[in-house]
Order: sequence, then C-alpha cells, then structure tokens
Amino acid sequence: MKKLAIISQATLVALALSFSSCKDDEKKPDCGCDGTTELTIDKANAAYVGDGYFAIERTNEGNEKYLLAVKACGTVDASWEVAKDSATFNYTVSGDVKKQCKVDDVQPNTVQSISFQLKELIKK
Repeated sequence: MKKLAIISQATLVALALSFSSCKDDEKKPDCGCDGTTELTIDKANAAYVGDGYFAIERTNEGNEKYLLAVKACGTVDASWEVAKDSATFNYTVSGDVKKQCKVDDVQPNTVQSISFQLKELIKK
C-alpha cells in the first residue's frame, strides 16, 4: 500500500513538472496573423469587399492578372468603404501575406482565410 502511494505521488509530481515546463510560445502555431510572412505586397490595387476582406490585384508569372482574397489582421476600421464590386479597386494596399495554417501540417486549411498584416491603406 505504501509503495502504491509513493508511485502515485511520483506520478503527480512528474505530471505537474511536465505542465509547468510548457511555454505559451510552444503552443502557438507559426501561421495566421502571428505567423511568418510568406509574401510582401507593395502598393497593389485592392477592392475592399467588407468584413475585413480585400481582393488584391496580382500578376502571375505568365503576366496574367488575378485577385488574391485576404482578410486584414486586427480590428476592421468602420471608415473603410466597400467597393462596388471586387474588380473596382478603391484602395492601394501594402502589407504582408502571412503563412497559411495547415490542417495536418501538409494541406492548407481552406476554410480559414489568408491573413494579411496591413501596413498601408490609401483611398483612391
């Protein structure tokens, strides 16, 4: 009985030490608004489509234009004006596209939006 009590106490101490050794930094994934920057966008045409979302004009390697949909990190500014449509660019934006979170460390989480750390927003 005494041996069982000692083993139980040792187990509790080991568990307590393992929980206290964890740091909050270890729990945060390197993605989303707190993640590393994957792409820096400088003075690109953008349409504000509401709820913190922007459609940013980009050009691929084949010189074809496309829209990149991103969600601004932080609080949405109530003064941002919604564009008539996503092809009507009403802002020029600069900022950082953040690393996208992955479901299983392989596939991007397609449900989650692409995070964008807005550095500059100029009304057209």
